This record gives sequence, structure tokens and C-alpha cells, in this order.
Amino acid sequence: MPASKGARVEYASRNELVAVAGPVVIRMMDGRATTIEDYRRLMPVLEVAMEQDPAVGFLHVFHSGTPPATPEVRRHAAQLFEPLAARLASVMILTGDGLSSKLMRNSAQSVKSILRNSSFDVARSIDEGARMLALDLVGIDPELLASQCEELHVHMRSLS
Repeated sequence: MPASKGARVEYASRNELVAVAGPVVIRMMDGRATTIEDYRRLMPVLEVAMEQDPAVGFLHVFHSGTPPATPEVRRHAAQLFEPLAARLASVMILTGDGLSSKLMRNSAQSVKSILRNSSFDVARSIDEGARMLALDLVGIDPELLASQCEELHVHMRSLS
């Protein structure tokens, strides 16, 4: 799959993309709610990243208009991520200011309350999220990471 300034795309569709950029796993959703199957597909990518690096970052980008996952999916995600909490710094990026973004922020707060022992932040932009993640992972260039995310989103939007 194509790379974007050092980011390797693991899988991509018009609504979902997962890529790896060094010790950071990037997951983007655009226009479709996350499902349990999405997390089943994501976990092997995270597990490989965690085998390769002692600390891993996870940028979970939800573009404007993406509906929130169901409570069942959020609980499932929290159960999957809880064992990884000590070594995983997560930032959920919720772009946009509309109703779906507000619903997503509420959803993010419920996930954050479940993940008690995790580094988990919520950002409103890719730039802000990349800066937050760089505070937790030494050596991450937030400008490069934000640029990679923007290019990955362009790639994702180009898919049918």
C-alpha cells in the first residue's frame, strides 16, 4: 500500500484507514460508525506495533460527520484497550463542530471514563492531537505526524 511521508497504510477504504508511522498507529474514520469488526481488524496492527516499540501512540481520527459507535462497540473497545493501557498513549481527534462532533465528544468522554489507567486525550484538530501525542511519546515530530495524517485522509477520500 502507498506510504505517506513514512506512514505505511495497513488497510484503507473510503470510510476507514489504518496506517503505521514509526511508533504511532493512525486510524481514521470518515462518515461511518465504528463496528466491533473494525476493532478486530485493528488489534493485530496495534499488537505488532507494541512488539516493535516499548511505547506506542494511537491517533484515532474521526472526521466531521462520522456518527458515534454504539455503546456496545465502545464497551468492546474499552475491554480491548485496557490491557494495553500501560504502554499505549491514545488521542481521539474529533474534527468539526456539528451535532455529530458533539455526540462523538460525549462518546469519547464515556470511553475515557472506562480507561482509567490509560493516557487518553481528546482533541478537536489533527494538529492539536499530534501535539498532545508528542507530549507522551519522546521523539515524535508533531508537525510531521499532522502532515502524514492530512495526506492519509486525502488518500482515503480518493478511494471508491
